Amino acid sequence: MTVCDNRADGMRATAIFIYTGANSSERVRISDTNGSGNSCATQDFSIPEGNRVLLEVCVQNGANGTAPAARKAGPDPVTGPVG
Repeated sequence: MTVCDNRADGMRATAIFIYTGANSSERVRISDTNGSGNSCATQDFSIPEGNRVLLEVCVQNGANGTAPAARKAGPDPVTGPVG
């Protein structure tokens, strides 16, 4: 998974990827933290087949700031399909 910061606005680009299954679950969060609009953050991982997946991508104001522009894609692991 790769998330890129395309604007020099001081915000960070963040992606949160969650998968859940019968025997496993994992939450992976990656952020491009420099806020300069010139880089990406990448992390590789494996997802067991048959797991439900939730992806949130947002801009975030600092390490502990809110993520007002979060967008979800894919079925929610708890409630089912989005939308």
